[in-house]
Amino acid sequence: MITESTNYNNRGIEPYNRAEKMTIDQWKDQVQTNAAKLTKDFHAFAEIAMSPPEQMDKAALHRIARDLASSMMCLASSAKSASSIGDTPSDQAMIDGAQRLAHLLDYFFEAAIKLSDNPHDMKTRAEFERAKKEVEEGLLYMNSARTGTLNDWGSESLIQQAS
Repeated sequence: MITESTNYNNRGIEPYNRAEKMTIDQWKDQVQTNAAKLTKDFHAFAEIAMSPPEQMDKAALHRIARDLASSMMCLASSAKSASSIGDTPSDQAMIDGAQRLAHLLDYFFEAAIKLSDNPHDMKTRAEFERAKKEVEEGLLYMNSARTGTLNDWGSESLIQQAS
């Protein structure tokens, strides 16, 4: 039996076991809140990672990386809940978007590690920039799924060709 909890985690997000009490709009609000936190953490991480090696605050980078991973977990949980009770294709796309974003963040972290190992290599820096852009596109996809404004396949294809 799941007990009802009125405790919130340290970021104010309700636990997953309360999904049956929330509407799709409330879950979409949670997705938006979590995506905003993830975006903030992502940009803070990218800014520090792109700083010159002698100015890089590795302790802050590690702290923000943990926050970024935590934000991703919260986003995935809220997207899963929204997708489970939503009945439109874009509602279902939120979980796909969260999975895509998790993979992109993995690629982004790998690129950041390579960049920290070799900060003056232009090829490594370009790979980091590419990973950063892909995460930004993943965040845009999540927002489009949340708002119900996903492009059709033809539009997606044109966007991919343009980028």
